[in-house]
Amino acid sequence: MELRQETAPRESSSPAIELVLALPQREALPWGVGRFRFYLRVRTRFFLTVAAGLAWAGLSSWIAIGWIDSLGRLVTLPLAIFVIAGIAIIPGYLNIQLVSSLLFDRPRPIDFDHDYPDVTLLIAAYNEEHGICETLEYALRQDYPGKLDVVVTDDGSTDSTPELAALVGRRDPRVRVVTTDHAGKSDALNAALATVRTPLVATIDADTLLMPSALRRAIARMLSSPPDTVAVAGSVLVRNSRAGALARVQEWDYFLAIASVKRQQALFQGTLVAQGAFSVYRADAVRAVGGWQDGSVPNNGLLLKLGDDEEAHDVPGPSLPSSSYPDPSVRPRLTVWWLAS
Repeated sequence: MELRQETAPRESSSPAIELVLALPQREALPWGVGRFRFYLRVRTRFFLTVAAGLAWAGLSSWIAIGWIDSLGRLVTLPLAIFVIAGIAIIPGYLNIQLVSSLLFDRPRPIDFDHDYPDVTLLIAAYNEEHGICETLEYALRQDYPGKLDVVVTDDGSTDSTPELAALVGRRDPRVRVVTTDHAGKSDALNAALATVRTPLVATIDADTLLMPSALRRAIARMLSSPPDTVAVAGSVLVRNSRAGALARVQEWDYFLAIASVKRQQALFQGTLVAQGAFSVYRADAVRAVGGWQDGSVPNNGLLLKLGDDEEAHDVPGPSLPSSSYPDPSVRPRLTVWWLAS
């Protein structure tokens, strides 16, 4: 793969702040009975939510005995059990387990009192001339207290994406452009990672619009988390959710998959996916596993590999970058976010 960097990496004018991750303080215990306060361990919360789901599944099974018997006379008993379990009992268990997980969730307020390390924001782009300037404009509005660099990796675009990104870079020295042959998002991100000299790296999609506090909140969460935390996933909303039927479907998909399911995973300190639309990583951890892997879901593969030994967490609250759902006539894209990341 040929790698061409239009502007050389710049050395930081000031000493980089060392990335130090501190154990979170337990000053205010979230649970209490009267004046007695206590902390529920992650394993305890997990077993309680599983017990709630199983109790509901047991109640549903008892209620469904009559339905199973009636349906079994028509389609055989095994098929009746399969149908009732698939449409009522198993979904009921999953929903109750999810709801109880959210009820047990007591996220602590994010501590913003940190020395913020330098961070590099990576944007892999392919034929994104219609939105790359707006994406960069939002990225450069961050209120992040530390040093911020932005690397746009053009993945062999056939339009004016690299020229437009370079134009922004001439106006703002924080932006630089790396160009590669078209090889996919994983290779593009790895090419950008090779130029990074900061302890933290963040990724967004080329159509993601970051809210001003997004990086500050995500990195503050990482700095407040246990030392083995290597990734933080942000909250993502669909900006043009009323643009059409597919955009509305993705809005609900983002709401269910990120706002609910990923919050449940964060409760158990077991986040499975750091979506490409907005995530922050420790750069050394990404390099240690060989960077992003080939495939249609590069961010998923990376996080699952990191998760073998270390943890990832979600950022609760309004980090809220938004991602526009593209016009299907311009570029088809899968609607499920964890496949489209």
